[in-house]
Amino acid sequence: MFRDETVERLRWHAGLSSVPEPDSPSVAASTLSRKVRSTAIFQMAIADCLDVLVKLNHELNGELPSAGFDCGPELPRSLVYSISEIIRMIRECRTDDANRAAWRIETAWLAVLAGDIDDILEHVAGEEASRLE
Repeated sequence: MFRDETVERLRWHAGLSSVPEPDSPSVAASTLSRKVRSTAIFQMAIADCLDVLVKLNHELNGELPSAGFDCGPELPRSLVYSISEIIRMIRECRTDDANRAAWRIETAWLAVLAGDIDDILEHVAGEEASRLE
């Protein structure tokens, strides 16, 4: 079962809630006014968002998702909306870095939904390498 803290962290990245004492910038804060405020801050926010998706993957699909497929719990609308909003905000920045980041977040999210990917970050890197060949 996924944890409320994980959903709230994704809602925070989407600019829909706050978290006490954040240890990284949010995607929302790093993409103000449809512009990447700072490449370094933006990359930190994307890395944190991907880390949260890794956590969500294991919370929803188990420690070894490829070991079996269980439909798991229904996903709350707020979670699904948050991911969609994160991707939208990134895409609106319209830079090469933002396009790549949106693709990476979207690929990670789709892997979570697939429910059988053990290592989300490895999956994203492999898919990205395939695109560049």
